[in-house]
Amino acid sequence: MTSDSPVYQFSYNTGFGANGSPKKPKRQTAYGEGWVHAVGTLQELIDHALQMHGWSCSVFTDGKRKGANWLCSGLLACEYDATKYPDSDVINWEATIAANPSVEQVINLPFIAAAYQSESCDLSKGVFVGRLIATLSEPITDPQLVKAASELLHRDVEAATGKSIGDRCGTDKVRFWGGLKSADHLLFVRPVLVSYQTSELLQRAKVEVVAENPYQYQARENIPAEDTEVSEATLWVIRWIFRNILPPPDAECYQDLVTPCKALARKVGPALDEEFFNWISQSEYRMSKIGNAPIDFLYRGDPFDNASVGWFIRAVDKQVPDWRELFEVEFGAYPGLDCFNPDKRQPGMVN
Repeated sequence: MTSDSPVYQFSYNTGFGANGSPKKPKRQTAYGEGWVHAVGTLQELIDHALQMHGWSCSVFTDGKRKGANWLCSGLLACEYDATKYPDSDVINWEATIAANPSVEQVINLPFIAAAYQSESCDLSKGVFVGRLIATLSEPITDPQLVKAASELLHRDVEAATGKSIGDRCGTDKVRFWGGLKSADHLLFVRPVLVSYQTSELLQRAKVEVVAENPYQYQARENIPAEDTEVSEATLWVIRWIFRNILPPPDAECYQDLVTPCKALARKVGPALDEEFFNWISQSEYRMSKIGNAPIDFLYRGDPFDNASVGWFIRAVDKQVPDWRELFEVEFGAYPGLDCFNPDKRQPGMVN
């Protein structure tokens, strides 16, 4: 740490809507194109956010925000969401206050370099709903380890606040974030703080995160036919989960499940189209929010770089921890997910 503000690599995009929301871009390509590679201070990133620009911790070749164009990540970020009433956009503040850290707790996090509240947050509540940014001594260039390092940031925040982070969207290396509605929503910026020494963070990530499930962080060959392949046996189990296990897409369940469900359905499309549509249509509210057009909702925008069977299964585990036991009751054996973790596959598993 020096008296001068360090500089970081990040991306920003000026093509977002007047309210800074990624839901209403000025141009439809704002989701995936037009990302400017920047080298600047943390304050300069916040200045872009204050102009309602979208921003990303990562930088990309040709300004295209997708996994194949990812170069490196110069920052890490995570967020706490508000808890909403079922089938509603109305925030349940009592539940949010119980689930999220207080503003004071966030201010006292010594390793967070900047924090700002979401535009939907009522600042008078004293609870934090928004984004936390951590800085790195040097960019992370390994596409597998950056996911593990991001997961470690989430765990560090949870350990320091005692509050779990439900949505792990910050572990997606191509994730982008919307800007600030007003300067009042900016909690703090610590422009000279370097949150993590990158080499030390990556070593911790290998020991504390990767070692738990090496398969999840194993490098994949960048061959489309292999990258998108999910066995028919595993698809059979996943279809059963969609039809028999997934709760209706309401409230917290929707927040936790929709992205991994959508990502996996996109990855194997159209093999899970029917199951995804039937699941989302269980909620009239969700259908109205997507204009009663589930196929457009499913295939809109770029594919998810981190789509996987494992991500989907972990999301299901959180919602219905005993689903394997229910499967065993019906079929007499545990499910075999051969493309989830082959090392854990046992003789006699049912596919």
